[in-house]
Parts: sequence; C-alpha cells; structure tokens
Amino acid sequence: MKLKKTFDVKGMHCASCVKTIERTLQKVERVQEAIVNLATNKATVNYNEHTSEHDMASAVKKVGYELMVEEKPMEGMTHDHVAISLVLVFLTALIMIWELFLPMSFTMKEFFHHLLPIFATYMLFVVGRPYLAGMWRFIKYKRADMDALVGIGTSVAFLYSFIITAFEGQLKGILNTEHTYYDVTIIVIGLITLGKYLENRAKSHTSDA
Repeated sequence: MKLKKTFDVKGMHCASCVKTIERTLQKVERVQEAIVNLATNKATVNYNEHTSEHDMASAVKKVGYELMVEEKPMEGMTHDHVAISLVLVFLTALIMIWELFLPMSFTMKEFFHHLLPIFATYMLFVVGRPYLAGMWRFIKYKRADMDALVGIGTSVAFLYSFIITAFEGQLKGILNTEHTYYDVTIIVIGLITLGKYLENRAKSHTSDA
C-alpha cells in the first residue's frame, strides 16, 4: 500500500537545503518520491507502508536537518531574540558613527572597547546559534548553506577580535590592536536574524493561506 504524507522540516534556509533533503529522502528504501517546499518548511513524501518514518527522519538528520515525524511545533527565532538583536545593532551602529565623526574621550573609547566584546559574545553564542550549527553541519557533512557562510564569517571576525583583545600588549607592535571586528559580528547576525524572523512570519502566513 502506498502512502503520501507531509512532514514539517527544520533547518532549511535555501534551495540547496531543499535539494539535499529531497535526494536524501529518495535514497531511503521504498520511498518513491519526495517534494520539499522551502516556503512552507514541509516535505511531502510518497512511500510504501513498510517504510519506517523514523528511518526517513534518521537519514535527514544525518545531513543536518530534522524531519518532524511526530507533531511538534516548528521552532523559530523568538521575538525576544530579535528585539535584543535590534537594540544591540542600534547601539553598535551609534558607537561606530560616534567614533568616525565625533570626538571621543579616552575613557569612552576604553568603555566601548570592553562593551562591544560583551555584545558580540551574546550575539554569536545566543542569537547566532543557528549559524554556528550551520558551520558545524558544513564541517561535518561538507554541505554549505547560508547559515554556514554567516557562521564562518562572524566566527572568524569574533575570533580575530578576541585574540587582538586578549593579547593586545604582545601584538601591539605587529598589528593595529585598536581595530577589532566585534561590530561586524553584531551587525551581520542582527540584520540577518531580523530578515529570517520576517521571512518566518511570511512563511507562517503562507501556510495559513
């Protein structure tokens, strides 16, 4: 007996994700067809009644995504994360403009020098967890997507800045230790997070329609 069922999928962000999941599902024994919809985050699968849904979920998990074989709410970026991200992006942009166009005292420079690493740490390891997960999927499965690119870029910017900050005394004669890239980590993650939040809202409305 042939079955046709639609599953929620977590972790998709681009057309490459869609193709990867479709190919993976079609390799599962007795699966005839798999069609993945990026706009609704759903996969429609035609399969034999003897095919294990958990085998399909396991295959998809191995390539870095999650096929929801049991009814669970789709997880997305929370409103709180987005709100905090926007505040940090606004403050960081304000600091950058102040530093570029207005005089700043040594005390204020030192204050911001220690404040931006705190902002960047929160943005990368709390708000930016999906991008770190994307980077890990790239390392583990050799499949890159937009999350992997964002994760790699912001992590490199953060790590370079952290090394400059931690070893400022030793590196002062070699590198310009006054210039860090914490602001890049904050603003890139913040703006992309906002974009994904708006995208998820639009997808939710599409699904309802």
